[in-house]
Amino acid sequence: MAIVEIEDNGPGMDEYVRKRIFEPFFTTKDVDIGTGLGLSVSYFIVTNNHGGTMEVKSQKDKGAAFIIKLPAFLEDEGFTVFSAASGEEALDLILKQEIDVAIIDMRLPGINGDTLILKAHEIQPVLKFLIHTGSTNYSVSRSLEEIGVKKDQVF
Repeated sequence: MAIVEIEDNGPGMDEYVRKRIFEPFFTTKDVDIGTGLGLSVSYFIVTNNHGGTMEVKSQKDKGAAFIIKLPAFLEDEGFTVFSAASGEEALDLILKQEIDVAIIDMRLPGINGDTLILKAHEIQPVLKFLIHTGSTNYSVSRSLEEIGVKKDQVF
């Protein structure tokens, strides 16, 4: 089983929100800000399409952690998988390993996603990123645009 844990240091969520977070159309955002489909679609893809599990651990004012468990198909297909608990750990891995793809959240503990991408680009310019953020108001910085990151590539 491959385990991907995405953790942030954001506002967290109370028990009511945590219990409903994967429901279609459930949102805590204002009207016209979010559809409430992102996490429910992600949950469906992980559980139905890949036979995995997806859970959330969170407390109000203490951030959130999403834990995705997938059958270890990446390793079975010959891929090497690394995990990091913070932006600093991820950057350290990028310094020590040749990595093809990095899956990151833009709100990382420690250094943020923008900083990680910029520093990683200096080390491994061909490194590709799958960028995730739960922020509906995230905008790609000019620095990231200059190295080729486009808003429609951030999920």
